[in-house]
Amino acid sequence: MKLSICIPTYNRSAYLKRFLEKLYAEIDKFSLQKQVEVIVSDNSSADDTPEIVQSFVKKGLIYSRNENNIGPDANFLKLFEMSTGEYIWLPGDDDLFADDFLPYLLQTAEKEKFDYFYLRTVGEPASPGRRSYVAVSNTELFSRTTIFTTFMTSQVIRSKLVKPYITEARKYLGGFMAYYFIFAKALEESKICLISDQKEIFMTVENTGGYSFYKVWGDAVFTSLYDTGFVNDRKLISRFRMDMFVILILSVTYNLRKGGSSNKFTAGNGEFNIRKFFGMGLYPLIFRVYEKAPLFPLGLLHFFIRGLNKSRRIFLKAVC
Repeated sequence: MKLSICIPTYNRSAYLKRFLEKLYAEIDKFSLQKQVEVIVSDNSSADDTPEIVQSFVKKGLIYSRNENNIGPDANFLKLFEMSTGEYIWLPGDDDLFADDFLPYLLQTAEKEKFDYFYLRTVGEPASPGRRSYVAVSNTELFSRTTIFTTFMTSQVIRSKLVKPYITEARKYLGGFMAYYFIFAKALEESKICLISDQKEIFMTVENTGGYSFYKVWGDAVFTSLYDTGFVNDRKLISRFRMDMFVILILSVTYNLRKGGSSNKFTAGNGEFNIRKFFGMGLYPLIFRVYEKAPLFPLGLLHFFIRGLNKSRRIFLKAVC
């Protein structure tokens, strides 16, 4: 078996159905049944997920249902354990992929024998006959994508780099980032890494939430990352921290203040939860401004900071 498609799900039957319909349309169209296994781990959904998957079980889908909700990160690890493919892909049930993605992915795996393939979520959408990628080192991949290595749908990883770390990752359960420890360790050990040039993955961002935002993204993700060899590269860690702060933490804080879509998160004590990894330099001061400043001047500041960071990333992309 070449590829294990491991799909965690919980109470999103409509999205799951949409994803599986597109997935099996490609599996059937390109006769990929012997190259792909599809595994769904249902985290004790209360909706009609069990009924939705039955028609796909007849097509070979492996369906497992947890008696009780074991938490998202434990569900991810369960899928890793169930997989038998040479490669593992852990897509979100609410995300989608570009047309003819599966045969392209399998052909690329056969041709390049990659260890780690990062699939872009921005840029010109990929299409049949219009696809390319760049080969990079593992540190260059991390440098280019930084915090986006946390987006599980974007990573396709060689299984033998994932499975050895499942047991160790259990110490991170409850923080939503057990899977990221495995991803980062796998990337650390990857020799052949690819980044797609086109947009292969289409995210559904409005479903994100339901957990303590600052505890996960200001603390847990760094706790996982700091237990890998990447912690020794101060430049990489600094870039990861900066991107996390500007692209995610400040943006969500601003949207929480406005009462926007980010209010699906529970905020908690933001300053307390991020102080371990953002307690130095200007980080505490800027965060305090985002929490306390009037919204109108804060909006101007946010626009300015995002502009500076965008310019920085364009420059880095040009010279790296």
